[in-house]
Amino acid sequence: MTRVWLPIDCLLCGEPPLELCAECHASLPLREHSISRLSELTGLAVADYQGEVSALIRAFKGSGSKTLQRLIGLQMARTLSRVLDDLGVHSQRAIWFIPAPSSARNFRGRGFAPAQLLASAVRNELLLHGRYNVRVANMLRVVGATVDQAGLGKLERSRNLEGKFVVNIKRLEALRKALPVGSSNPFVVLLDDIVTTGATMSEMQTCLARSGLQASFFLTFAETL
Repeated sequence: MTRVWLPIDCLLCGEPPLELCAECHASLPLREHSISRLSELTGLAVADYQGEVSALIRAFKGSGSKTLQRLIGLQMARTLSRVLDDLGVHSQRAIWFIPAPSSARNFRGRGFAPAQLLASAVRNELLLHGRYNVRVANMLRVVGATVDQAGLGKLERSRNLEGKFVVNIKRLEALRKALPVGSSNPFVVLLDDIVTTGATMSEMQTCLARSGLQASFFLTFAETL
């Protein structure tokens, strides 16, 4: 009877009635760890991209599921909250999440941008506690032709994205004008679902620096091994 009314199977164990059942959610092999892809920018991953975690991300990127968006965003928010506390980022300081942009081709194919959905989910989780002044600063876009990053090596990924990100200056200036008078620079968090070689994060950092915006940290759900 449950299957009739709630015809959803857990993507990991195949049992109804949830997209990710409580048991599989609780047993996800999370491994919060630092990433050193970028020499000038520290970052953290919540898990390794393998097994159940890779299945979870593939399902999310294939469907844009709100349930998976919330579950992944919750884990990322917990990690980031600890980082903000450790760094002493107070509630008055503006925090900007800048998600990795999707190419026009990928956006048309999916109908959504995965990193943007996750940035919103992380923001919502942090706002639930009312401790942070956080906004999703969706200001990057992809210009020119790129190929699918899957299967490319480190140098090929870097060349594929080089010069392909641009900042929406109007959006950036609007966010700057919204900062309280006399406030310090925003704490800028670059955010993506997966980090492989770090080419995307590196290009994001470079692009933002050209517009006078310094990234503070980067966060991803999973790192490929």
